[in-house]
Amino acid sequence: MPLPNYAGCVEEAGIKDISQLRSPNSKLIYLIQDAHTNSSGQKNVYQILDFLLDREKNIHSIYTEAAEGDNSLTSLGQSLPSAEREQIAKKYLYQGLLHGAEYLNLVSKHHFNLSGVEDPALYNAALETYRNP
Repeated sequence: MPLPNYAGCVEEAGIKDISQLRSPNSKLIYLIQDAHTNSSGQKNVYQILDFLLDREKNIHSIYTEAAEGDNSLTSLGQSLPSAEREQIAKKYLYQGLLHGAEYLNLVSKHHFNLSGVEDPALYNAALETYRNP
């Protein structure tokens, strides 16, 4: 499946040494910026991740902000038929309660770990700074 043009764009790419990409130990990192709680932005994140997981067979983990630790949702939906799971998940996506990576984790055929990388203490400190500048 090709990535729709409206789903996103590459703003910046950097590489120090092209030969590093050919190394079996090389790592490639995709950073996807999104508009939080914006359902169309989250649908775009879902489409970008779905495209990358189809194309890059060695992606096993997706890391997200605003969460901590293992946040994989795959096991939640396994007892429901995929159409029903997608219908329920879409409601939560449109309400801003699920983000694109979580939605993908619930409804897709891809198997990956969803891990939050937020440090709660730093997150709370940032919120406090924002509230009381």
